[in-house]
Amino acid sequence: GGLLSALDRVSTHYAFCCPGDAPLLDPTLVARLGHALRPASADVALPHDGERPQPLFLLLPVALRDSLRRYLVHGGRSVRGWTATLGAVLVDCADAAASFLNINTAADLQRADRLLTTLTVAP
Repeated sequence: GGLLSALDRVSTHYAFCCPGDAPLLDPTLVARLGHALRPASADVALPHDGERPQPLFLLLPVALRDSLRRYLVHGGRSVRGWTATLGAVLVDCADAAASFLNINTAADLQRADRLLTTLTVAP
């Protein structure tokens, strides 16, 4: 429902969706998904972290809002379930796996802190 609400308000042709508790997004992620989406003639682009697809991080045409609306009207409730009904291109983002860390627990926060200390900040 939140994604549909956003799609109803977006004024661009594409939208990027990600969880709000994923603070380590690779700055190239959206561009990488975009570069994969068009040539694949897919509906959505989803990153793959090297272990599994990450369906909550997706780039999609805003025009899919009607598809999402139908999915919700018919009782669907998960982004994963909806994207499974679409043509998706998986983008290898194993080199940016930290992007998909959600901070939901104290252990997640500690892991994020460790990852942040290893990142190199450009001068």
